[in-house]
Amino acid sequence: MNDSGKTRKRFPVIGIVFLVALLLRVPMIHLEPSLNNVHGADAYQYKSIAHNLLKSGSYSIDGSTPTTYRPPMYSFFILGTYKSLGEGDMSIKIFQALMGAISVALVYWTGTLLMNPRAALLGSLLMAVHPELVGLTAFVYSENVFILFITAGVPITIIAARRRDPRLFLLSGIIWGLATLSRGVLLPIPVFMFLAFLLMRKGIKISLVWSASLGLGLFLVLFPWGVRNYRVTHSIMPVSEGLGAVLLHGNYVPFDGIYHYRETEDLLKRVAGNSTGAEMDRKFTRVALRNMAAQPIPTARLVIRKAYRFWFDIYESVPNGKKRTVSAALMLMLTSWHYLLLLAFATGAYLTRRSSELNIVYMVVLLITIVYALTTTTPRYRMSVLPHVCMIAGFSLYYLLSKRSSME
Repeated sequence: MNDSGKTRKRFPVIGIVFLVALLLRVPMIHLEPSLNNVHGADAYQYKSIAHNLLKSGSYSIDGSTPTTYRPPMYSFFILGTYKSLGEGDMSIKIFQALMGAISVALVYWTGTLLMNPRAALLGSLLMAVHPELVGLTAFVYSENVFILFITAGVPITIIAARRRDPRLFLLSGIIWGLATLSRGVLLPIPVFMFLAFLLMRKGIKISLVWSASLGLGLFLVLFPWGVRNYRVTHSIMPVSEGLGAVLLHGNYVPFDGIYHYRETEDLLKRVAGNSTGAEMDRKFTRVALRNMAAQPIPTARLVIRKAYRFWFDIYESVPNGKKRTVSAALMLMLTSWHYLLLLAFATGAYLTRRSSELNIVYMVVLLITIVYALTTTTPRYRMSVLPHVCMIAGFSLYYLLSKRSSME
């Protein structure tokens, strides 16, 4: 596997990869409002928080009551776009296009660390043209920021392991902390990195030291926000509330863990009663765990089905904040693309099975899969693992092209 040397020779290639990704994402900036989830709760709440931070410095949805409902990183990102280019969706999308292109470049860099540079190029180009990742630019979704930090965290962790440098593990922990403040699913990342280091045959002691250094960086990022949340709710809350709600409706067997819009909202209101905020979230969690304990076998089957959906479900149509109707053309395109990509990913994983450093990638993918399978999932949530799926799929394409060249 290649080391990080000859970096200067790769700058022209990484620049080309960046430009290709950026050019494909720029048109997404103008897809408004037909391809914009303007009515969705996620977009509305993140933008409301950013607006209130801009106007009054209040981290709140309604302009007065401090909230812990949303992780902070995406709202602060939106705030930054408002301060730079003015308030509006166009400002957000311009920066999202840049972030998407940077993420593609980071995947290319990661690929050069782990495999042949030509394979890295193919993998990054797969990510650059991936229809879901290109289209993500048009939506006010926190995955835009989340993916950036994931694609930055992986190569820094790989380099830290190669150099056995606690300071680099601390840095990687800081990056993983920023990712966790984008979406809380990565909170257990030190545990999964410990497992990755063990699979890399680094031994228990070294794996503990490395994962502890990484965990310290994570803690340094999360601690100030956790203190803020404690002052607001008097509850220990490292990132945000909301776990109880997704745990409840995501494991509600009668609904098969699927969000049923009005029916799901009625369920949550019925369980919540008069409780609000953190108290309501704790109530959701208690009821969800009680339901899961009362139906262990149906719940286990549901978790397996959700893991399957995470990897194999396809969007019925373009998200618009409401229940979607099936778009046959979109389904055909996305289904064909996605299943071929998964086949290439599985092939690439087999071909690179001797690369122990890829366990860092696989543990990130596994963690995200497990968290969403245990809570709730949609095809959108899969986007955070697609960059590295593309990267590994690129190796299988490289292998096939190399075989063809050798035969000729």
